[in-house]
Amino acid sequence: MQAKLSVVALSVVAAFALSACGQKEEPKPVAAPAVPAAPAAKPPVRLGDRLLQMGLVSSDQIQIGLLEQKKTGKQLGDALIALGFVTEGAMREALGQTLGQQTIQLQSVLADPEALARLPKAMALRFQAFPVSYQPETQKLVLASPKPNDIIAGDQIRAHVGLGVSIEWRLAGAADVLAAIDQFYGYELSI
Repeated sequence: MQAKLSVVALSVVAAFALSACGQKEEPKPVAAPAVPAAPAAKPPVRLGDRLLQMGLVSSDQIQIGLLEQKKTGKQLGDALIALGFVTEGAMREALGQTLGQQTIQLQSVLADPEALARLPKAMALRFQAFPVSYQPETQKLVLASPKPNDIIAGDQIRAHVGLGVSIEWRLAGAADVLAAIDQFYGYELSI
């Protein structure tokens, strides 16, 4: 852009100098310098489109889900699950593909006691995050959550576990996370 402006500016200056001397010059076409076009970024696939591609819902069901979303304020995925159009497991897989996020099925996971010790039950419930595993040699904590992109939860948990610990998120169903928290943290007894 700057090179194009300087070529035009030189043409104007040259024309002005020639007219001051009494000479006329025919305007010459100036070729704009070739600017390489930036590669077009591929727009992300929307969740509804992903569900259609996977054959999990019809376009009519997407439209009904969008109306339900407007009416209730729920996210589209939650609305489609509530309407019974798609299962939570299928939604988790579609969301994982859409977000580029790894998914996990918590029913087949055996909890790591070291991971459980890193995240208190109250914090796990508050942020719907279940600690799946902890590797002390690499200081990597793997957490499962229905909202792996929740910045506030990520910041709060990171502050609690310490800056030296890296957190890796996995997408899991909300009901699965709550069931795993109940199962592996146990129940507190009261008299």
